[in-house]
Amino acid sequence: MSYLPDSVQRLTDIAEGFIRAKILFVANDAEVFALLETPRTAEEVARAVGWSPRGTRMLLDALVALELATSSNGRYRNAPIASECLVPGAPYYQGDIMRHRHNGWQNWSRLTEALVAGTGLPSERTPE
Repeated sequence: MSYLPDSVQRLTDIAEGFIRAKILFVANDAEVFALLETPRTAEEVARAVGWSPRGTRMLLDALVALELATSSNGRYRNAPIASECLVPGAPYYQGDIMRHRHNGWQNWSRLTEALVAGTGLPSERTPE
């Protein structure tokens, strides 16, 4: 069995960072973390947010993989970090800054265009 060097893992972590960020942003925008303060099934979460049960289960399983949620007997619940930082009113609530970062997603996806043009990223603000 051959193992890849740490450098390959480091590059993979960087390259796949957008996937983990998008999972976090989508769950935060839909207020999934507020729902998961109480253990719920994927179907219950799906009804609450208006998503398909299959898609919801996929997102919830991704949150488990990211250690933002736990799963037991078909029910999902916040992991401690989510309860502490992603539920409105939590001691270290970060949901609003996560929404702000998600709002910058489109601008950062145009980085190549901005670099070629030499204009930098467009502003998130609209002119007054």
